Amino acid sequence: MNILSSIILFICLSLNSLFSQNVNFEKVEKELILEFENYINSDYDTRYNSLRPKLKKKIETVLEIPESFTYNFDSLSKYVTIIQSNDNKVKMFSWDELTGGSWHDMAVIVQFKTKTQKIKTQWIDSDISEEVSGLTDAVQYEINDVIIDNKVHYLCFGRGTYGSGHHHNSILIFSIENGTIQPCNSCILENHATIQAPRRDKINLSYDKEKQEISFNEFKYNDDIGFFESTGKQIRLKLKNGKFSE
Repeated sequence: MNILSSIILFICLSLNSLFSQNVNFEKVEKELILEFENYINSDYDTRYNSLRPKLKKKIETVLEIPESFTYNFDSLSKYVTIIQSNDNKVKMFSWDELTGGSWHDMAVIVQFKTKTQKIKTQWIDSDISEEVSGLTDAVQYEINDVIIDNKVHYLCFGRGTYGSGHHHNSILIFSIENGTIQPCNSCILENHATIQAPRRDKINLSYDKEKQEISFNEFKYNDDIGFFESTGKQIRLKLKNGKFSE
């Protein structure tokens, strides 16, 4: 790196530090709320093609400011589902993107602390036509800290819908490794990661911290009617040997 590049980098870092120290997050939150209200009240084409990427970029920019990690965003929670881990190292922001149709796209961004206490962000949502490498297609509404193989993992529950008269809950487990989110695909069977059910039925997904046990109502697909049906059985997944299984 030459001297000129070093000077430019120093100035950029200094300005970023100065900016983050003087942010009025109450004002920023009000601006975000106005963005969401405008987004919700706009027509589908404007929302999807123009406002959607703009809104996601603004959220990301705000959450990349280190001091935003300790701000509650209580008023914003009317529009965004915000959850935080018990160890205060992970925050998740999720919302329905209202992109039309009965299959709902969900936006999910994670704000987290690395081992060096640096604040980072990462999008983990997977949309219908893009972001196919995403980790979830559901709004994340619950997070639990779980020790698996002597490492802290985060067990997250989500809710969403693929349409056709159904809704679903999702189970996502990940850890923070090398400054990024690493899904633990081996921590739970793939057929348990998403539970689909008719909209009229409750899935009752829950986690018992003392027993380290996930439970939910079981539904199976009926080919004859093209619909999921309740089996009347409750599935219980116990954490054993680094994996949630029956």
